Amino acid sequence: MKIDLLKKTDFSIIHFDEINSTNLYALEHMTSIPDKTVITADIQKNGRGRLDRKWVSSSSDNIYFSVVLKPEGKIETLPLANVTQYMCIILCRIFLKYGINPSIKWPNDILINGKKISGILSETSFTGGVFNGIVIGAGININCTPAQNEELNKPVTSLYSEIKSKIDKTNFLIDLLGLFFDTYTDFMTYGFKHIKTEYLNYFPFTNRTITVNNQGSIIEGKVKDISDDGTLVLLKSNGTEINIIAGDIA
Repeated sequence: MKIDLLKKTDFSIIHFDEINSTNLYALEHMTSIPDKTVITADIQKNGRGRLDRKWVSSSSDNIYFSVVLKPEGKIETLPLANVTQYMCIILCRIFLKYGINPSIKWPNDILINGKKISGILSETSFTGGVFNGIVIGAGININCTPAQNEELNKPVTSLYSEIKSKIDKTNFLIDLLGLFFDTYTDFMTYGFKHIKTEYLNYFPFTNRTITVNNQGSIIEGKVKDISDDGTLVLLKSNGTEINIIAGDIA
């Protein structure tokens, strides 16, 4: 297994030809990996999404990576729960550069014309109650020609499928990480409120009636807003307003 280390001004990249999972590697080596280290792989043998769902990662035409972050400050004041939403914003900015209009499916999926092109998973590491850091992982369909995703039974797409042109994966990833770290400090300082307006610009579900599935618990209502802390604000038919912390919307 080959490992390449690419040093950049604000971050480092460790690249694997093949790995079990970039998130898993980051979590297992969290204490020895420096802040702002990015783990990338051509192929993941056991890529994961939210709720332990499988993320198909067998095509080396795509991008699979995880960012290790070790922000300073009191953990209760850090916007750790919103890092996936921040990454969503960065991905949307990148896709716009390629002339396509992305949308965000709360909380962590990027869609193009209703088809999934990217998913994000964040995981926090603690040892004996001590915060070690957070890992933010993403899979992005770049140059593949995707078929129906059997695990999720949902339509998927790729950047190549949308613009009919092959993309340089390295340039794409470096541009993405540059954007991520360019405003990372501001995000960590001000939290979701700093990106809320932009997030809502990519969020097409406002005022739509949806269902939210939270591990089998189904809630239906009209989307009123995304709160300042990133939770989904839902208005139920009986007039009750509730905040949803996690779940899958449809």
